[in-house]
Amino acid sequence: MRKIVFLRHGDTENPAHNVSDHDRALLPGGVEEAKLVGSQILLKNPAINLIITSSARRACETAYVVASQLNYPKEKVIIEDNLYNANLSKIFGVINKIDDQYDSVILVGHNPGFTDCSNEISAVRDISLATCNYCIIEFDCEWSLVKKGSGKLLFKCDT
Repeated sequence: MRKIVFLRHGDTENPAHNVSDHDRALLPGGVEEAKLVGSQILLKNPAINLIITSSARRACETAYVVASQLNYPKEKVIIEDNLYNANLSKIFGVINKIDDQYDSVILVGHNPGFTDCSNEISAVRDISLATCNYCIIEFDCEWSLVKKGSGKLLFKCDT
């Protein structure tokens, strides 16, 4: 069985005129949220063997904090431009290209794409990923075969 943790980035600074959306940083509270979520994921799914994050600064910072909580090497976090503000097609494209040697993956990214994809993959319609919320979805297929309705929701954190 394979698992994906869909994790939305932590709380971030408001958009400013001199900072692009892509370059917005986590707030101190967002860092603390990410630490807590990393600890929770460690208890629920300790065998994470791949972390892929959007290239946005806030997503990378979230991924690095969570990786630290999981004792996952920061330098092994994969930065994927296609997860930045991605739609369903782009997210499925990233998932379908994951090497089958990995069976437990965290994807760090953004709404509305992550909420939409979580609902589509699991055929559940009540997942809503606020900042630093996550869900865990399980699959009984190769990554290349993941599609709408192919997963089963195991857990959702929607505080």
